[in-house]
Amino acid sequence: MNLSIARKYRKSHRFVRDILSDNPALVLGVDLPFVIVCATTMQNAVALSVMMLIVHVITMLVARLFTIKLALWLRSMINVVVTTVTMLLARELVILMFPNIMNRVGMYLYLVAVNGLTLAQANSRRGPMRFVPTIARAGVDVMVFTVLMVSVSAVREYVGNGTLWGVQLPIMFKQSGFLEPFLGFVIIGFLMAFMRHVSKLMTLSGIREAERLEAAYKRFDLKPETYNND
Repeated sequence: MNLSIARKYRKSHRFVRDILSDNPALVLGVDLPFVIVCATTMQNAVALSVMMLIVHVITMLVARLFTIKLALWLRSMINVVVTTVTMLLARELVILMFPNIMNRVGMYLYLVAVNGLTLAQANSRRGPMRFVPTIARAGVDVMVFTVLMVSVSAVREYVGNGTLWGVQLPIMFKQSGFLEPFLGFVIIGFLMAFMRHVSKLMTLSGIREAERLEAAYKRFDLKPETYNND
């Protein structure tokens, strides 16, 4: 198989993989407590996503542009200080946007300062080291977190309370158990199974597309036949 074709296919579908099959919150399990415990209303999801956006982007900029060449122990300490200071500043903005947020999520607002996604990537030396690519990568990370939080919270809020964003909607039956952490685990379990299925389908689709293009190249002699038979 011509591996360059497969790589090109994977690159063209990178955005979809970031949202679905490579979502770090599901694949790596980082930050699942926010989803399981706090994703019970869409307002909670948006509030935590705003916190994550500010903390993650600023921390990644500092980590990639200033502290990446430091020793791991020193880099880790500085990154935690940055996330903590940024979290305290972001907290004031979020409270202005959602005055009752502290009553709904409590300590989880503070735990954004030590969220696994930000610290794992900030302490790593992998990834872009320039301003614009760092901002773009951090934005994608927060986007996939937000998609997960909002989608889970919408289901749980509607089925559990019969509301969306606090607005009462018609519903045939309500199951308040959807608001409990146990049901959060169940929903995440189904999502993980779904993501594994999506990942498998995308991999198979990429292989078929690479094989189809390879056959076309061979048939019409569109490019040199330099193939890897592994």
